[in-house]
Amino acid sequence: MEAGTVPLWGAVGLMFLVLVADGFSFLVKLLLRDDIVTTERVQAADTALLYSRLHAGMLRQQRRIASQVVRSMNSKLFEDV
Repeated sequence: MEAGTVPLWGAVGLMFLVLVADGFSFLVKLLLRDDIVTTERVQAADTALLYSRLHAGMLRQQRRIASQVVRSMNSKLFEDV
């Protein structure tokens, strides 16, 4: 074997070891409970989504009310003519 070369079985074995370690760490992350920081981030994201949906609902309701008011004022205007 020449100096500075790595045998094929060594390179493949090392890649396989890294793959197994990565899979194991992924399983550990799935099985362990979330930490406090992650829980706070998820709650903040849920709260932001809730406020966004609430704001969008309020805007839809305001548009609906405004169009009803404009229609009623328009009909009153044309009743006088």
